[in-house]
Amino acid sequence: MEYLRQEKKAQLLNSLLIGFIAGILSALFALYILHLTVPLLSAISKSLISGFFGGIITAILVFIFQNSRVLETQTSLEGVPMDMIIYTGGANHFLNREGVGGRLYLLKNRLQFKSHRLNIQNHELSLDLKEVQDVKFYNVASLVPNGLSIYLNNGKRENFVVNNRAVWKSLIIQAIKELN
Repeated sequence: MEYLRQEKKAQLLNSLLIGFIAGILSALFALYILHLTVPLLSAISKSLISGFFGGIITAILVFIFQNSRVLETQTSLEGVPMDMIIYTGGANHFLNREGVGGRLYLLKNRLQFKSHRLNIQNHELSLDLKEVQDVKFYNVASLVPNGLSIYLNNGKRENFVVNNRAVWKSLIIQAIKELN
């Protein structure tokens, strides 16, 4: 249950961060457009107001999207008993340069990713935990510390963006040890 609270907290923080970035970008865009037609002080105040509300609206919409029933239905695993699921959370899987959104599941014997339908490359990926050689962190775009790389015995690497990557890594390693 604690893991679920951590996931919700991370979703909220991510939504606020996305809203903040969107607010700044919309304020800059509004300032660029408005400075051509109104005095500069008026353009600054109007762009700050529009950026603030644009950021709040974006944060709310992102949070609603991340927690929607549609997304939950599209990414749920059918035929998997609940007691097989160790941990789950929203994730992106990198496939041919696209960060495919969906949900990542850690099961007792495998790691399973299922994308939602709002992607170009909809897919499922199943990795047998016995084939996992190593789990490492990486920074997305060399900046954002939310990347998780799964190294396989066959030399392949699968990259994910997850919330609480330290929790993911420790639980994956623990599940692998319990299999052996």
